[in-house]
Amino acid sequence: HIDFAPYIKDSFAIISANHEKAFLYAQSYFIQHKVPYLYDPGMSLTWIDDKDLRIGIDHCQFLIGNDYEIAQITKRLHTSVQELVSKGMGVITTLGAEGVKYEDAQQLLMVKGYKVNQLVDPTGAGDAWRGGFIGALIEGNDIEKSLTIANALASFAVEQQGTANHK
Repeated sequence: HIDFAPYIKDSFAIISANHEKAFLYAQSYFIQHKVPYLYDPGMSLTWIDDKDLRIGIDHCQFLIGNDYEIAQITKRLHTSVQELVSKGMGVITTLGAEGVKYEDAQQLLMVKGYKVNQLVDPTGAGDAWRGGFIGALIEGNDIEKSLTIANALASFAVEQQGTANHK
């Protein structure tokens, strides 16, 4: 039961992989306090019920997932990406080395991925991507530039071993 209030002034939240209670608490808190958020339920799809998934998606500013996750979401909720974007959100489909597809009510963008020198470990690529995307948006970049920055940061992450290294 974290009080997010000290951390959300003029901010943006990311709801992603977490313990079930923490994930749903954050979802409820951000909806109740009208905090805009990027919703990444991918790793939660194994346990989240359709009702909570629908609530999280219906209130997000951006929905993100890889192509498999977005397909599972639309199948489970009997909807389509086009129907989701008609509600005012941006849907981001990550495509690994191919880049990312972004759709909202006004535009469809395909942003290529960055070539990496050597793929070492994909661990942390999603975290780097989300941080880069939101950071770029907060800095005032448009969607396309923010997607490009996110792809660049994810490419750096996959060229390194793991997210926490020990010596």
